[in-house]
Parts: sequence; C-alpha cells; structure tokens
Amino acid sequence: MLDHENGEEIGDLGRPFIKVPLAKWADTNLWRQASDRARASFQAKGAMLPIVFNAQDVLVQEYPTRNTIAFLFCRRVAGEMLYVPVVLRLPPETVVELRLAGRWPYHSGTVH
Repeated sequence: MLDHENGEEIGDLGRPFIKVPLAKWADTNLWRQASDRARASFQAKGAMLPIVFNAQDVLVQEYPTRNTIAFLFCRRVAGEMLYVPVVLRLPPETVVELRLAGRWPYHSGTVH
C-alpha cells in the first residue's frame, strides 16, 4: 500500500515534495489526465473493469521547486499489487494560473 503519512519516492523526482489530499486536485483536468493514464495502464496489465480509484488508492505529491505534480496509483491485479506513477510537469503559464487561484504553493506546507 501507499505511505500516505510520509509520502513515497517517485521515479527520479526526489525531494522536497508536499503531500496533498486527492480532493485538492479531484475537480481538475490534471486529475482527469492522471487517472485516465493510470486506468489505461492498469487495464493493459489485466485489471478488471470498471477501474475506480478512491483516496487510499492514490498518493498525490507536489514538487514546487520542479513545477511538477505526481500521482501514484496502486491496485491489486491478479493477486499482485501494482503501482503506476503519473508525473505531470506543469508549463510556466499553468503554474502562474494555479498560483493566482491559490492552488500551487510557493513553498508552503509540510515539505518532505
């Protein structure tokens, strides 16, 4: 399972990162992009449909110094726990829009 308390090392992103609740991004196109990619990946690995994610299945980490958000999905497929990272690198104009909307940190919050 995912470490919702301390976060996870995702690919080569390293630290620092800020863990955030899925609810922060659940109403955005970023979430839709990430969950669509994860569904396709799990389906390709044999997951039964429908593939629905809940907050325990997804870890969300923001990397403000890299203008990146990472979603780490987990799901049991054929008895094996599989993990699918979806890393979204945000273009500068998106970062500006998110900051103006109060959705992207400058470096606030608990950094791991």
